[in-house]
Amino acid sequence: MMLKIMVLSDKLQEQSARAEAIQKRAAAKIESGLADMDRTIDEAMRRHMSAVREDVAREVLAGSRESVAQFTSELEDLKRHMMDFAQFSVDMERKMDKTGKILAKRFILPAALLAVTMSAVIAAAIWLGTHYRNVIENSKIEAALLEQYENSALYLCDSKYLCAKTTKTPTQYRKQGYVFIAPKNQAGK
Repeated sequence: MMLKIMVLSDKLQEQSARAEAIQKRAAAKIESGLADMDRTIDEAMRRHMSAVREDVAREVLAGSRESVAQFTSELEDLKRHMMDFAQFSVDMERKMDKTGKILAKRFILPAALLAVTMSAVIAAAIWLGTHYRNVIENSKIEAALLEQYENSALYLCDSKYLCAKTTKTPTQYRKQGYVFIAPKNQAGK
């Protein structure tokens, strides 16, 4: 039984290690995704700002005589695009946070539950092993006593005395080869 418990414990530990490895891989993927998202955002901002600078420089160099209203409109469009991009970044960050929480619920909590369960199983196995070891020891003692009792020649003499047959019985105590046995509270009287 202890061998089965040890095998079960080993299997549970292996499963726990596998779950932990899965969790680490998922965390690495999340971190990698966040790093990729940061790089993508930085690159998009650089490209966008570069394009804006180029557009502004081109307009200034070409000497366009656009009205201030049109420039303000384009600036507002640029602001709106930047706000949209900022909102996109916030949404992506929220999605990544949500994904992280989902992964935590799917891997970390079950791993903790598995660890608690394994601890309970191991504790129960240890307690049961100790309990049944004591039961077996007591049963062995009782069996030895019963065997000794079976191998002895104890009888009731005159329906009220416990007699034992012995090999060397003094003549004064003999009665058909048996000796009277006094109860503990009457010994020596």
